[in-house]
Amino acid sequence: MMKSFLSFALLICVALYSWVTFQPEVVSSSPVSLVGRVVDVIDGDSFKFSVDDDFYRVEMAGIDAPDIGQMFSNSSIYYLTELIDGREIRVEVFGTNDYGDIIGEVFLDQLSINRLMLTDGYAWAARDMSAGESWSGLESLARNKRLGLWRRDNPVSPWDFREEIRNSL
Repeated sequence: MMKSFLSFALLICVALYSWVTFQPEVVSSSPVSLVGRVVDVIDGDSFKFSVDDDFYRVEMAGIDAPDIGQMFSNSSIYYLTELIDGREIRVEVFGTNDYGDIIGEVFLDQLSINRLMLTDGYAWAARDMSAGESWSGLESLARNKRLGLWRRDNPVSPWDFREEIRNSL
């Protein structure tokens, strides 16, 4: 009986200690936003921009544009350049990638440039995005209207293009 009581008391002490020391992580419901000017478009889904005296590289969330050297990459780069190069934009930051680049959604005034790249057919919806269905739906709109890269029959996705390069090495 005494052994059971001591075991029960120890269990209560551990539970109380855990409850007292537990500090839940506070997660902000609103993303961090950065406002700055685009200084260089790198490719169809990434660019450099300046905020005050700091420079950042941004990878546009939810999209995957043709890679440099891939068919239609020049059109995608040109389109993004025409939209944002030299302009003041807002980036809603979702996080960073393994290289320290900001991952985010890009806005020119209230217009989402990420979504525009999809609906006008200059990028694929990224397959690893958690909001995949809505982004894929935007890609489907462009595909059905045969806009941008969808004017061609069976364009090669960037992930398939990268796989072909890896396999050829």
